[in-house]
This record gives sequence, C-alpha cells and structure tokens, in this order.
Amino acid sequence: MITPLDGGIGLLMLALGMATINSTNPTASLVAFIPYPAIAGLYYWTANGLRAKRLVIKWWPLGWGFLVVTGLAGLLLHRDPRLAGITDSPNTLAVLLAMTLPPTLSRFARKPIPLVAVLVTMGLVVATRSRSGLVGLALALGVYYLPTVLRAKRLRRYYLAGGLALAVAIPMLRPDTVNLLTNGNANRLAFWGVALQMWQTSPLYGTGPGTFSQYYSQVITSGFPYASAHNWFMQLLGETGLLGAGGLATVGVQFVAWFKRNRFARKPIMLGWLAGLAAFIWHCQWDTPGPLVLSVAAVIMGAVSYTHLTLPTNR
Repeated sequence: MITPLDGGIGLLMLALGMATINSTNPTASLVAFIPYPAIAGLYYWTANGLRAKRLVIKWWPLGWGFLVVTGLAGLLLHRDPRLAGITDSPNTLAVLLAMTLPPTLSRFARKPIPLVAVLVTMGLVVATRSRSGLVGLALALGVYYLPTVLRAKRLRRYYLAGGLALAVAIPMLRPDTVNLLTNGNANRLAFWGVALQMWQTSPLYGTGPGTFSQYYSQVITSGFPYASAHNWFMQLLGETGLLGAGGLATVGVQFVAWFKRNRFARKPIMLGWLAGLAAFIWHCQWDTPGPLVLSVAAVIMGAVSYTHLTLPTNR
C-alpha cells in the first residue's frame, strides 16, 4: 500500500546510506545506521494495517502502562535523584510517557480513567526532572484537549486555568527551564555550533551517522565528550548533510499536505496520535532521540496513516 510519507522516508533512508558510505568513521556510522531500516519497517508495518488495529491501536495502553509500572517500581527500588525507569535516561522516559499518554487517553475518552492517567504520568515525568519532558507533556495535553475546548466554551476556563498552572509549576520544578526555552543554555548552543561545523565540512552527505562524538572531541578538547548534539534536527544536518535534512523536510511537508488534503476526522484516537507526535517534535528540538523513541514515533506516524484509512473523514 502506498503511504503518505513514501517519498520523504525513501529520501531520508537514501541520505543515511550515502552518509554512511562517505563517513569519516565508517564503523561508527554502520553501527548507527543499522536501526534505521528496522524503524522505517515499523512505520510501514503499522501504516499498512498488518494487525495494526489489534497490536497498536487496541493494545497501546499496555505500552503506556508498562512504562508507568516500571517507573513506579523505579521510584520504590532506587533512590536516584532523577527517575529513568528501564530506559537509558530520564529524558527518554519523560518523552516516552508524553508520547504514549494521549493515545491512551483516547482509548478511554468516556471513562474516568483519563484523570488518573494524567495525574500518574505527570508525577512520573516530574520525578524524571526532565525540562523538555515537562514542557513536552504539557504540549501533548494541550494539543489533545484543544479541539474539545474549542467546541465547548464552558471548558475554556478550565483549559486556561490548567495551562496557567503548568506555566507556573514547570519553572518551579525546574528553575532552569527558562534557559531551555530562551536558548540560554550555553552547552546546547555549543553542541549546535559543532553540528553546524560538521555540516560545513561535508554539506551534501555530512560526516556520517554516529560521528558527532568524534567530531566534538576534535573541536572541543576540554570537558566531557558528548555523544549527541542535543537537537536531532541539527545533528541530522551535520551527520547526513543537505540530503538528510531534505529527506526529513520532505517527510514533514508530505505529512502536512496529506493532513490538509484529507481534513482528518476529529476522532479522539487521531488527536491522541497527533499529540504524541507533538511531544516527539518538541523533544527533538532539545535532545537527540535514540532508537526506542524513534521507533515509537514511527509507529505513531504509521498509526496516523492507518487510522485515517479506517475512519470517515470530516467533510
């Protein structure tokens, strides 16, 4: 089945392959490249509906529940200052919770479960102390509930009150969130500058997937050798060049064009997928997602394609 994102995904995979072939560190690039075909395969598996309704749409809350259970266990069993659960970092756990919560809410839209789910998820994200995670969760909830608020004027005061409460609470939980929002984080600016220098070294193909850490160590010899640019878009530009950036841009343009052309059905499940993607995009602005986060994003984008094919459009 032809999907809305074929051209962009094909160009992105081509860019990753060419960047790997022309890499300054072929071994590191090959290792970094390996997960991407599988991630693309997850998108096509979901978009083409191969058991997607049962394994993704119907059972999605089980994935969110697994993150919650393991996160709660982490709170009880470990005393780390920042909760990471079974993931590799607190930021990863925070973004996964923010991405998986809205589709879970859509499965129980008319039951009392959503309030409990929101509160539990908020508590766990707060425990991660992830700045991007806190804002990403707020953004995901805002996207998910906005259409409902626009249709029901009586809910607007609650929506605005909730937004105001989050705007006050997030800086209190992490005072340095303001630095994140204003690009005042000096480390991130340095990371992005290195990624830009990587792109200038090889504008078309980049220096190759997985080469940021090596290049960073060459440019900045003092301090800890960071493995990522803390911005997926900048790192993709540096590692895969204009070809990779063009592929990612094509995915975005194709998605928006398809979305606008089909006037998606205002169903809770579709809103849930879109809200999860909003959290992912926000995370990519401030961090570099690993294979697990990219896999969940691929499944969500595939589910958007599949869900639209199985729901009547709102014409």
